[in-house]
Amino acid sequence: MSAPYLLLAVVVTMSAFFVTLTMASAVLAGVADRLTRAVAGDSPFAQSRALFAALAFPSVLAVGVASVGVLLPFLIFEPTDTAESVPFSLSVLAFAGAAMLSTLAWRLVRSWRATAALKRAWMSRARRVSDAAGLEVFAIDEAFPVVAVVGIRRPALFVSERVLESCSRDEVTAMIAHERAHVRTRDNLRRLVLDACADFVPASRRLLLTQAWRDAIENAADNAAVERGETNATDLASALVSIGRLAQNSGQAPLVSSAFYSGSALESRVRRLVQPGRATEVATRSSLAKSIVGVSAVVILAMLAASPLVHEGVEALIEHLP
Repeated sequence: MSAPYLLLAVVVTMSAFFVTLTMASAVLAGVADRLTRAVAGDSPFAQSRALFAALAFPSVLAVGVASVGVLLPFLIFEPTDTAESVPFSLSVLAFAGAAMLSTLAWRLVRSWRATAALKRAWMSRARRVSDAAGLEVFAIDEAFPVVAVVGIRRPALFVSERVLESCSRDEVTAMIAHERAHVRTRDNLRRLVLDACADFVPASRRLLLTQAWRDAIENAADNAAVERGETNATDLASALVSIGRLAQNSGQAPLVSSAFYSGSALESRVRRLVQPGRATEVATRSSLAKSIVGVSAVVILAMLAASPLVHEGVEALIEHLP
């Protein structure tokens, strides 16, 4: 393969990534308010799936379009001995795309390393309490009333000594059941993916969707713990109240992947748990989540099916762009 061929492949791919990311970000920013309202009546499980799909949509679509929709046709149809020069404007787009892709990779590594470092630090001063149905539970001496699952491949649950001393056995059981629900649905992995996503959605719009997603996964974990019979809504509500009381004047909550209580939404969760029937809603699948995934798949597969036309379009851009 010639150097111009490899350079052109990189430029075309990175440019496609940047353009797709920009367009998908604009779409998500435009529908953020309507999307959160549209899923408000769904079960927390369905809400969490739809909001996760929406938040990941720009980055996932951009990677898919760039790699499958543009790079693959280029590798198939472009002669390896090409001597085409790279337009300056395309080089600028490619540089921007490479910067965004590097940001995505850096965020992924940063989040992974931060989680691993926190787990190592806590494990170094933790004492093993029990093994709750495959989830190792450790007690740590922490000022904030921590009840948090840390880790993805081998998650462990860390509970503050204050919590074990101050809360009843039923309350602690409820907390463990809630966190075990997070482990079953791999919410820590989903958090890692969303932390890594890099896009151009305005901060206020992304924060709106992210907070709605966080609220949804907490409510979904509450539901799952109750529906499986591992605890009941009353004990969960009591546990939240106890943790909230302990958290007063306890400083800032540690930045962890999944925490039973992180300093917000306490009142709404307790109110929801004590309302009859609210903690036993059926965990329905989200049609909106399927729609978002379906749209992304259709776009990518359509580009792949029309790969000769896609490549011709790329060739035309290379020829006519300044």
